[in-house]
Amino acid sequence: MLWFLLLAIYGAGFWYVMKKADRSFEQGKALQLAALWPLLIFTSRFRQNLLR
Repeated sequence: MLWFLLLAIYGAGFWYVMKKADRSFEQGKALQLAALWPLLIFTSRFRQNLLR
């Protein structure tokens, strides 16, 4: 059950970052950012850009 919850959180974050990054980056770069969102969320610059 825990794995399902973690997968759901990762999927929701992936979708949200992909939606936000799709406006600013080309498709391949947006996909890379969305895949790495759990690691990048700790950087302040990424977090500031995501909140815009």
